[in-house]
Amino acid sequence: MVLDNATPIAVRRKGAKGDLPVSPAERIHILIYLIEDRDPEIARQAIETLDQAGREELLAVVQDPATPVAVLDLAANHLVEKREELLDGLLKNPTFHQSPSSTDAENVTAHADAPAKTPGPGPIAGSPPDSGSEPAADHPRESVLQKLSKLSPAAKIKRALMGSQEERLILIRDSNKSVARAVVQSPKLTDAEAEAIASMRNVMEEVLRRLAQNRNHLKHYSVVRALVGNPRVPIDITLPLICRLNDRDLKMLALDRNLPEVLRTLSAKSLRERQATRGSGLPKKH
Repeated sequence: MVLDNATPIAVRRKGAKGDLPVSPAERIHILIYLIEDRDPEIARQAIETLDQAGREELLAVVQDPATPVAVLDLAANHLVEKREELLDGLLKNPTFHQSPSSTDAENVTAHADAPAKTPGPGPIAGSPPDSGSEPAADHPRESVLQKLSKLSPAAKIKRALMGSQEERLILIRDSNKSVARAVVQSPKLTDAEAEAIASMRNVMEEVLRRLAQNRNHLKHYSVVRALVGNPRVPIDITLPLICRLNDRDLKMLALDRNLPEVLRTLSAKSLRERQATRGSGLPKKH
């Protein structure tokens, strides 16, 4: 009924306040649908009611594979940037990854030669050209960056998870922190990409922190070295990693004036202690 344009406004108003006699999950579904209600006051009330909803209640909905795809996409578009815990729920939900609405995102690369379309509601990027349109060859090819910029936050998150390496290296700098976070949580992220991201100084601190929490990537020395040598990485992340570096890299860190002084001092101290330990183990000359 809520999705029906003919639904009485009184019903939609009750739904926006969470007052309809439905199950807790359906109550959340309705509230998320009403975020984009044609009546701005109803949309505002729905967001306000969702802001008051409990964390566990919302997480249960976004993690549930039975939740409608439209609800998951709306949650990704409107809720996860303010409530970061919801992103983790979405990333665990296979329905979100495989939802039909991701065809928009798939067309980022699959239809690179298609003529540009004016952004609008619904899956446009992959729509066939009108019969009266000019041949695709007469239109300039859009770059991957241009195509990604036209996607909704939900579609960007899906590309961050399951897209190509080129797409991930673009989306890691996205202004939406949920999109950037999805990149470092992608199951397709390679160690080479992790090393490249660890070296970046133009990404959000939260992204680097999330990357440093991935034990699989930290097994690789090059990723550890890149994190410690990046002044953008929080000091509480880099300090415990110093002991894993070799003498050559410790010496370089101690001399790098772009790094915090405490990091340089500890690198020099660690190097001196190693050299002293080795020296004390040598046989004395007579």
